[in-house]
Formats: sequence, structure tokens, C-alpha cells
Amino acid sequence: DLSTAGRHFVDRYGTLFGAASGTSSLTEAATFAGWSGVGGAVRYQQTLRGVPVIAGQVAVQIDAAGAVVSATGRASAGLNVDTTANVSSDQAAATAVATTVRRDGATAAELTASAPQLSIYDPALIGAADDLAGPRLVWRTDVRTALGEIDRFVLIDAHAGYVALTFSQRNDFLARQICDNMENA
Repeated sequence: DLSTAGRHFVDRYGTLFGAASGTSSLTEAATFAGWSGVGGAVRYQQTLRGVPVIAGQVAVQIDAAGAVVSATGRASAGLNVDTTANVSSDQAAATAVATTVRRDGATAAELTASAPQLSIYDPALIGAADDLAGPRLVWRTDVRTALGEIDRFVLIDAHAGYVALTFSQRNDFLARQICDNMENA
């Protein structure tokens, strides 16, 4: 059984990935059957008092005999975050929309924010520049236009209301035509 083998592994070795026993837990998020139903993988999500940690995940690959063949991931070590928000989800959504208006030049009427979800953001898990600020409780939301020309990921600090992280989720590229005059373009 994939779940049993994976659970045994993360219970025994979770601390090697950063999950501290007693303060946070790795909960099963998804199970994937292997090719032709042989073996597979289990993905675990780190949580603290039921709040998911962004990028705090461990994936365990298991062979047909139930042995762990590989594991990868990272968890936030030593979490000590107050998981009660001082900022409402409505305030977080309004701040996320206002940030997107400033950054992307849209009007608020063009934008829709997804329902904010309470999460824990540890900048060290993603290699962000502000990792000295440490883990914090945030509201996670996506702000988009109807056609998707704007698609922004926004984290709002759930205690102070400031923008903890934001970036565009669009994978645009520059389309360029190279002309060497041989094709007379």
C-alpha cells in the first residue's frame, strides 16, 4: 500500500526534510499510481495547525515491493507562527487587487481576486530575498482579468496587511523576427 509505505517513511525521516515533529505535520496530499499500477508516489503537504505551508512538500517514490526508492522536498523547520489572522480575507483581496492595479496598469473593475486562502509563507523555501523576515501567516490569492492577460499571484501578510510576495504567473516571451536581409524581410 503506497499510503502506508509513504507514511512510515515521512514519520521516520520527515525531520531530515525540515518537518519538526510536534509543531508541524506532513499530511498526505495526493497519491499517484505507477506505470501499469506498479509502485507509485505519495506527495505530502506540510501544515501547521491545519494551515498549509506554501512550497512545504515532500514527495516519496515507492517501488512495486513497497520500498522507498527516492524522496525529495523541503519543509519549513521550527515553525512558530500565530495562525490567527488579524487582517480579514476581504481586506486581503482588496489589497491584492490594488497592488495589481498599480503593478499591471489595469482598473479594479477589470480584475477578479480568487477567494483568499490562509497559508504560511516561508521565503527560505523558495529562495526569496526576504528570507530574513522568516515564516509568516499570509492570505494567498490570484488576481486575474477575465481573458487572463493579467494573472498575478499575491500573498498578503495576515497580521499586518502588507504585500509579502507578488509576481506575474504569465509565461510570456518576446517574439522576435531576425532579419539578415537574405530573405528581404
